[in-house]
Amino acid sequence: ERAFSIQEAYTAAVGRTPTMPAYGSLYWHCKNRYSNQTQLLTAARYLHKNVPGQVGVLVIDWFHWKVMGDWSFDPEFWPDPAAMVEECKSYGIEIMASVWPFTCETARSYSTSVSNGFIATDSHGKGLTAGFGGKNCRLVDPTNELMRDYTWSLLQESYHKIGIKVFWLDNSEPWRPPPDAYFGQPGVAGSSGWSWADAGALFDVQWPKLFQDGLAKSGDNETGMLLPRAGCIGQWKHGTSLWNGDIGSTFGVLATSLKTMISAQLTGFGWMTVDGGGYCGGDSQSPEYRETQLRWMQLTTTLPIMRQHGQRDHTIFSWYGDANEQRLIKLVNLRKELNT
Repeated sequence: ERAFSIQEAYTAAVGRTPTMPAYGSLYWHCKNRYSNQTQLLTAARYLHKNVPGQVGVLVIDWFHWKVMGDWSFDPEFWPDPAAMVEECKSYGIEIMASVWPFTCETARSYSTSVSNGFIATDSHGKGLTAGFGGKNCRLVDPTNELMRDYTWSLLQESYHKIGIKVFWLDNSEPWRPPPDAYFGQPGVAGSSGWSWADAGALFDVQWPKLFQDGLAKSGDNETGMLLPRAGCIGQWKHGTSLWNGDIGSTFGVLATSLKTMISAQLTGFGWMTVDGGGYCGGDSQSPEYRETQLRWMQLTTTLPIMRQHGQRDHTIFSWYGDANEQRLIKLVNLRKELNT
């Protein structure tokens, strides 16, 4: 009883997790990665056929964009995302899109972000550079209110307008900033001027806030969900879940994940989850891995969010063999029963 009273007082001070939308309590399906619209819809149709009404979220992972910072679908591989989202919604499935906090040269957001000081900088005002994803990639500054409004206008146009209200904020921890890094440029409208050393953790709160504020303006703040990779006290009040990163696909990592998840939930993250099956490694045709994946999915059936993800070759149930396919289908059905 004392533990509950401490938790109640703590969350009253720092904020509480909101009520989860109905779709959030169903199974979330993911893979690194569905590279085009055809692959994604093939997975959606399999799930609808084999576990109809039991899947809440289907995830479109990173590099579905043409250039990082476009914050939109590459039309070469995703020719009609609006029709894709509409078909998935007809199955009761919400689409989650991955959004990264970087803008790269030639991206549609780059010129505006750089010229208006919407990027994180060093003490000399030079934008922080990420070592991947494109040419001259810059980390954006979500502590800047003007930047948040501008970025949401692009997200609204590309994602929310077609019905996407679930966002995966992957790589949401700042990318190895130097010691003299700053949020914003002093003297630029909307910039905080805070040093990374003094306020680095604010990134983990302000980046999700951008999305929650945008969803609120659009009337979806109570029906959208966010999944960042980095956590900070109070972040959950912005409708965020949390997972424990790009973990290995072994029984040993599975055991360690239990401790991580319990710790996170004790700090206030009510929507804690994990990459079911592990992220790194795993072969769908390996008998040993099939056993590991099944046990992992049994665990996720009991978590706040039942979710599978992985860098392996396949995550659709049929690739784990006939026997395990039926077991996994039963687990997804059991998840729905536990929610009723």
